[in-house]
Parts: sequence; structure tokens; C-alpha cells
Amino acid sequence: MKYFEVVATDYKVAVKDGIVDAKAQPKKAAVYMGGKNLINIHKAALLTTSLIATNPTKLDFIAQTTAWSNEMAIISKSIRNHHSEEHLKSINGLLNQDRLERYNLIFCSLLVRSDYSPECQLYQAQCSFNEPTYFEIISERLVDIGFFGRWWGINWKMSDYDVNENEFLKGI
Repeated sequence: MKYFEVVATDYKVAVKDGIVDAKAQPKKAAVYMGGKNLINIHKAALLTTSLIATNPTKLDFIAQTTAWSNEMAIISKSIRNHHSEEHLKSINGLLNQDRLERYNLIFCSLLVRSDYSPECQLYQAQCSFNEPTYFEIISERLVDIGFFGRWWGINWKMSDYDVNENEFLKGI
């Protein structure tokens, strides 16, 4: 308990000394504090700019999916990861049916599965009461999220695309 009292006293003295010095030399204190804040603002601006500049598009997702499909095609079926293969099949099915929508959130992009193609003219597809809630979009329909120039979900799902888990279970 004594330790915390000593630390608290030390911080009180440091803050009081800082206030006294700031009153004695206000210009120096303003430059010092402003410089620290300016550096943080500069870092935030750089991060924001890089997020906006590298926000991936739907074409980037299609290119990445095609690259992963090509990688999957050149390996034997016996060593393919079943989960990666099924994920690619479902994505390719959604792309073929034009049922993937990209939401541009300026700093990142969301790729969401929709029930119908935009060209579908059925009443169910056009009725605004059938639109999913934001919670449903995030929890059930989110296919991928992209920022810093790449789509992260597909890369995570495809990380062990050439490792068949059933191969290891057969040996047990």
C-alpha cells in the first residue's frame, strides 16, 4: 500500500513542477505540448490516408479469388483442405450469381452475401421490409473484410489450403 502512495506522490510532484514550469515559460511549454500533439496528428493523418488509398475493390477480391482458385487447382485433391475448398466453391457460386455486394466504408470495405442478384425483379427482392438488419449483415452475411489493400477473410480461410486434416486422422 505504501508503494502506491509513493507513486501517487511522485506523480503529484511531477504535475505541479510541470505547471510551474509552464507558467514560467509558456511559449516553451506550448511548443513542447504542441509538438507532441502535432506528431500524433501527423501519424493519424498518415494512417487515415493509407487506409483510404489502399481500400480494396470488388475487382481486387475477384482477382484474389481467382489466384486462390488457381493455387487450389494445381494441387492434388488428396491433399486439399476441405474447408478451404468449400469456401472457394461458395464464393465462386456467389460471384457467378452476382450475389456479393461491396460496402465501401471509406477506411475499409465489407463484402456481404445478398439473397438476390441486383437484376432480380421478384417482389421479395424489391421489398424494403425484407432487407436484413445491420446486425444480421455483420453476424450472418459478412463474407470478407478488406483494408490495407487486401481481403483478410479469404487469406485466413486459405492459409492451410494444401493441408488435408483427414490425412492425419487416418494415421491415428
